[in-house]
Amino acid sequence: MGGYVTLDPNTVLAPSGATVGLLGRAGIRYTTSDGAVEVDSEMLAPPMTIAIYPGSIISPFTPPNDVLAEILGALNHLGFTVELIGELR
Repeated sequence: MGGYVTLDPNTVLAPSGATVGLLGRAGIRYTTSDGAVEVDSEMLAPPMTIAIYPGSIISPFTPPNDVLAEILGALNHLGFTVELIGELR
């Protein structure tokens, strides 16, 4: 599979086959065939800016650094500026 693909305005298919979905103004859902992980995030000003809290990434099936990397790639694909608040656990 190539790069990132927009499935709808709030969902992106990542190269691994996982989907990254924005859950409104707060929250991101990272979904694979093994399950889903919800990541804390919030929209910021200016528009198209989002804060992500990497410490909230707890995944029993995908390493947290891989989840974060794919989320960042998906948000970049959608045109977001991302601010990371804190670090991975």
